[in-house]
Amino acid sequence: MAVHRAPSGPAWRVHLRPTRDSDLAQTSGWLPEALAAAAGRSRAPYPSLRLDQFEAALPTDATLLIVALGDDHPVGVLVLTTRTLAAQIELLAIAEPRRNLGFGAEAVYAAEALRPGRSFLAGVPRENGLAIYFWLRVGYRPHYPSVDPRDLPVRRIWMKRDPLDLPMR
Repeated sequence: MAVHRAPSGPAWRVHLRPTRDSDLAQTSGWLPEALAAAAGRSRAPYPSLRLDQFEAALPTDATLLIVALGDDHPVGVLVLTTRTLAAQIELLAIAEPRRNLGFGAEAVYAAEALRPGRSFLAGVPRENGLAIYFWLRVGYRPHYPSVDPRDLPVRRIWMKRDPLDLPMR
């Protein structure tokens, strides 16, 4: 998968790209905590989890993307799948010092630009109320699936944005 840079403009500071060997060292200091925070936990259950181990544990239809700054330094991870007609953001985790600065929202918009014209679902762990607020702020709404509930993990609240809901960029 090619590097995806969001449409140009002063607000776009991040891009999505595939993982690289150099990311292992650059993510080791923050990845376990960021994954725990994305799940709504205060402590990382696997404090020594490495990026390569996390990537190896993902389902085969999942794509792990690095959220990187303009200088290519990793500041987060995003997991994208297309199990349903909608694209699914399974996980978005941003390094703690980079949270609340808009990098997560920019990563979402960059992911949406990878699959133009598609609806997007975002799975939010029920334990993470702050994440629900985040997804509301970037334009997603609660989604009550019309598909078999076994297709979507029940421990998540699913948020959705349809192509007509996407902001003009």
